[in-house]
Amino acid sequence: MRLVVSLLTLISCQTVFASEWNWQHPEPQGNTLHKVQLFNGSSGYAVGNSGTIMFTSDQGSTWNIQYEAVTDHLLDITVTDANTAWSVGDNGVILHTTNGGAQWLAQASGVTAGLNAVQFIDPLNGWACGDTKTIIHSTNGGLTWLPQTVTIGSQFTSFNALFFISATEGWMAGSGGIIVHTTNAGATWQFQTFVAQPVQAIAFSSASSGIIVSASGGISRTINGGATWSPVTSGTTYGLNDIVYVTSNEIWVSGDNGTLIHSTDAGASWQVQTLATYASLNGITRYQNILLGVGEFGVVIRKVSSDPWTFLVPGDRRALNWVTFAGNSNGVAVGQDGFIMRTTNGGGDWSEVVNGITLDSFYGTTMVGSNLVWVVGDLGVLIRSTNGGGTWVELATNTSNSLFSVSFVDANNGWIVGDAGTILRTVNGGATWSAQASGVSNALFAVTFNDVNNGWAVGDAGVILRTTNGGTTWVRQTSNSSEALLSVDFVDALNGYTSGTNGTILKTVNSGVTWSRLSTGASGLISVVSGFSDNSVWAVGDSGLVLHSTNGGSLWNTEFPKTDYDLFGLHVANDTLAWITGDNATILSTSNANGTTAVDDPFRHASIGIPAGYELGQNYPNPFNPTTEIRFQIAEVRGQMSAVSHVTLKVYDLLGQEVATLVDEVKEAGVYNYQFSVHNSQFASGVYFYRLDVKPSNGKFGFISVKKMVLLR
Repeated sequence: MRLVVSLLTLISCQTVFASEWNWQHPEPQGNTLHKVQLFNGSSGYAVGNSGTIMFTSDQGSTWNIQYEAVTDHLLDITVTDANTAWSVGDNGVILHTTNGGAQWLAQASGVTAGLNAVQFIDPLNGWACGDTKTIIHSTNGGLTWLPQTVTIGSQFTSFNALFFISATEGWMAGSGGIIVHTTNAGATWQFQTFVAQPVQAIAFSSASSGIIVSASGGISRTINGGATWSPVTSGTTYGLNDIVYVTSNEIWVSGDNGTLIHSTDAGASWQVQTLATYASLNGITRYQNILLGVGEFGVVIRKVSSDPWTFLVPGDRRALNWVTFAGNSNGVAVGQDGFIMRTTNGGGDWSEVVNGITLDSFYGTTMVGSNLVWVVGDLGVLIRSTNGGGTWVELATNTSNSLFSVSFVDANNGWIVGDAGTILRTVNGGATWSAQASGVSNALFAVTFNDVNNGWAVGDAGVILRTTNGGTTWVRQTSNSSEALLSVDFVDALNGYTSGTNGTILKTVNSGVTWSRLSTGASGLISVVSGFSDNSVWAVGDSGLVLHSTNGGSLWNTEFPKTDYDLFGLHVANDTLAWITGDNATILSTSNANGTTAVDDPFRHASIGIPAGYELGQNYPNPFNPTTEIRFQIAEVRGQMSAVSHVTLKVYDLLGQEVATLVDEVKEAGVYNYQFSVHNSQFASGVYFYRLDVKPSNGKFGFISVKKMVLLR
C-alpha cells in the first residue's frame, strides 16, 4: 500500500491550512474512494484518499463531505451502530466517531505502518491490519490497541483484509496470497494456505462458507472454514477488490475497470458485468435490498433490488488543463480529449459542453467579457465561442504545432504560443493570425499581455521573452534558470512571476529586466503561479501542491486542496477568490469568495451579498472566556429563487455530547456571526467542538464542518 506522510498530527477536527479549498467538480468530490458501509436502511459512510469521509442519509443519493485535518488516505471503515464507527489508513491513522460523524477523533494505534483493513464486531472488540505484517487489537472501543503477531510465512509483507464472524473467530489475508485463521480473538493465528495471488478481500457468510478475491481475477472459496480453499473461475482477469454477501448464496464482488461479478450459488460460479467506466470499483456494501459501490475518481454506484446498477457519481478521468473566468461568475475549463466545461454562477454548477469540432486535447483558454472565449490545443487547434462557451467554431491558425497558451487584452488583440518557438498574433479576434519571430526554437508554454503593447512569453530551458510593441519584436530576458518555465503572470506593470520544474518560481520587480528565484520549499513541478496582487499569489502543481503567499513571494505557505491529484490550471479573480483545475476533471475553489458580512444578534438577519461557497470560520478569540464569535457562510441554493437551507450550529464536549445549540432553523444564503457565551459553571475549562450542518432545500449536496475551540476559565 502507498505510504503518505501526514502534514500534521491529528488532534481534533480542526484544519490548520490558510485558505479553505472546496470541490466544485465532480460533485460531491473526486478523490478515489476505497470503502463504503451502510449501517441502516438509509445511512452510511464512504472513505477515501486525502482524508475524505462522506456521509449519506438517503441511501447514497446525496452525500455530505466530512473533511478532517489529515492528508492520509483512508482505506477502510467499520460501523457498529448509528453513532459509532472507525476508519483506518496510511501511517497508522485511526479515526473514531461516537456521534454519527459529528466529530472524528484520532485514536493512538501505536503503529506507523499503513492500516489497510479494520473491523469491529461490536462497540468494544475490533482489529486492524496492514503493512509490515501489522495486526492490532482493541477490547475497549479503540481506547487502547495492542499488537498481535503472525510468525508463519516469510513471503508476505502485508495484510490487506480481515473478516471476523464472531468475537473470537476470524481470518486475515494479504500479500503473497497468505490466509490465516484465529479462534481465540487473535491471541494466536494459524496458517491456512497460500493462494496464487495477493488477496485483496475476504468474507464469510458463516463459520464454514467464505471466499477470497485477489489480483488478476483470482477467486478461491471454502466450505469448511478455510481448512481447504479451492480456486474458482471468475470470468475476468481484472483485479478484484471487495466482497459483499446478499444471502448465503448471492454474492457480489467489485473490481478494476468497472468490473462487477455476481454469484447466486455461494461462489461456485460467476457472471461478469462491466459498467461503463474505467474506474476501479474498490468497495461494495449492502443493507437489505440496497447495494452501494465506490471507487476511483469518486465514483459511487447503486443497485436497488432487481434494478440495474446506476451511477450516482460517475467520476471522470479526463484532465482539466486550464481554467479562465470573466469576473466572478462566468468561467470555462478545458482539457484532455476536447473536454470543455462551463459555469455561469461562479462554479456553483459546471456543465460539460461538447465542442462538436475536435477530440484534440486543449491546453489554454482565455475570456474577454462573459461571451468571448478562445481555446488552443494540440496540432494547432483553435476554437472560439461568442456566447460564453455554449457553442464553438474553429478558426485557422495555419500551423500544426501544438499550442499551449493564449492571451487576449480585448475583443480583437490576442497572442498564442506553442511548440518550436511559435508565436501567433491576431488583430481581429482570431479571424486571421500572423506569425511573429520569437528568435527561439524552444517550446513556449505560456504567454501574458498587460495591454496591447507589453507582453511576456516563457518556455523550455528557462526561456523568457518580452515585447513592448505588441510582438513586432521579442527580446530574450535573462532568467538565470535552465528549468522549463510553464506559466507567467504579472500582477501589475512591474511585478511578475513565472513557475516551472523542480519547485521553480521566479519573480521580477522591474518588468523582467531581472528575475530572481524565490524559495518555495517545493521540489516538484509547479504548473502555474498567478495572483491578483502581491498581497495574494497562489501556485499549484503536482501531487496536490498548493502554495500561497501574501507578501509578494517572500514566504510561501502550503495549503491543503483536499486532493493529491496533479493540478494544472489556476485563475485568480481577486485576493480571496480563485479556482484550480487538474487531473480527473478536478475543479476546486476557495470558499472565502465573498467578504461581505451579515450579523445576527443572534436571531436578526441582515443579508449583504450572497457567498459563492460554504465556510465555517475559526472562532475568535480562541482560547476564550466567557464569549467568542463564530462566523459561517451559506452558499446560494442552486436553481432556486428562494435560496434557503436548513442550518444547525451546535457545540459538543470532548465526549461528543451536545452542550449547546446556537442555530437550528432555515436560513437564506449569507454570512453570519454568532456569539457563544458561557456565564455559569456549567461549562468547565477545556476543549469543545462546534459543528455546522447545512442541508439545502433543493436536496443537493450540503456541507458539514467541525472545528475546535478552547474555553479557559
